[in-house]
Amino acid sequence: MKTYETFSVLNEQSNHPIVITAEHAGNEWPVGEPIFGMPHNWQEQHYAYDRGVRNFVTDLARALGCPAVLGKYSRVLIDLNRVPGAEDIIKTSNDGVEFPMNQNPLDLLNQRFDKYYIPYHAKVKELLWNKPNRFHLCVHSYIQKKMTDDFDNPWHLGIQYPVRNNLVQSALDYFLTLEDAVVADNLPYDLRKGLPGSISLHAAAFGMPTVELEFRDDQLTDLDRSYHWQGLVLEWIRSLAKE
Repeated sequence: MKTYETFSVLNEQSNHPIVITAEHAGNEWPVGEPIFGMPHNWQEQHYAYDRGVRNFVTDLARALGCPAVLGKYSRVLIDLNRVPGAEDIIKTSNDGVEFPMNQNPLDLLNQRFDKYYIPYHAKVKELLWNKPNRFHLCVHSYIQKKMTDDFDNPWHLGIQYPVRNNLVQSALDYFLTLEDAVVADNLPYDLRKGLPGSISLHAAAFGMPTVELEFRDDQLTDLDRSYHWQGLVLEWIRSLAKE
């Protein structure tokens, strides 16, 4: 793994057709950036990062030998899974928790955008387009139940996409047939209705096959479940070569 200042990359020189990105993999906070007024354990909360994703993507990329780009810093700093101009690219709060150092996001945006957002997405763009016939696989996790919401999310995995393509259809055909898992089509977030992020920015708008796997985070933080899902995702990806 090669570590850059704001992200890390696995298998950077690989010719594997799949490129994996994990925008919310990290929960670190940069030295020199103000941080105050946060709960003592804030970096372990779901609003700080996608729990379980870093290890899951690292293991998956190593098993496949494919490139993977993983965000290093918490999305509280700046949300890498947003497009430029998104109102919530720097959040002032999440799930009832205020972020005191982010209360003037417009004053922070230019510096954080140039320093943290642009380098990450420049590397993603480079890896997706420096070889022919690439596919983009984006991996995220979500929480089962938010503090401000009584609804329990029942899905173990959501297959998410802004436009349906052959890669999406393949994922739906494979994962929706699993008997021991609750899998949803464009849930818990419907990317066709907004929330444009990395897959829209780099791939979908240009016709590149792309899909997002959104796991409920308990499926990745539990090691046995994570290994089980790794096996299933590997089987699905390897089946693509036979189609």
